[in-house]
Amino acid sequence: SRISEPTETSLNMTTADELERCRRQLRELDEQEMLLASYQRKSQQLAEETYYNIQSAIRMIAENQQPLQQARQALGRLEYDFSEEVSHAKRKLYRQREELEIKYRKLNAQRES
Repeated sequence: SRISEPTETSLNMTTADELERCRRQLRELDEQEMLLASYQRKSQQLAEETYYNIQSAIRMIAENQQPLQQARQALGRLEYDFSEEVSHAKRKLYRQREELEIKYRKLNAQRES
């Protein structure tokens, strides 16, 4: 039995399928980027609320502000660490987006030629 060569129609269909797959993956990356931005906003809000709650509690029980300063420093370190993780995730998504966009442009050019 002879294996047939792919026809132009089957190549175009494959390219069209690949283009659709790229578009779907780009939409998924958009969703992931929105989720990261949402997590970042929520973490900042949570940090502010936590600091306010700690500040209120310490004012009622502490004679000096040292515990508040220590808590603020610890909270700042946690915020920084989380921010670094989010930045790393954003860079990774950016690289994935670039790769997908390059692939999409190649497939689109291939389809048009």
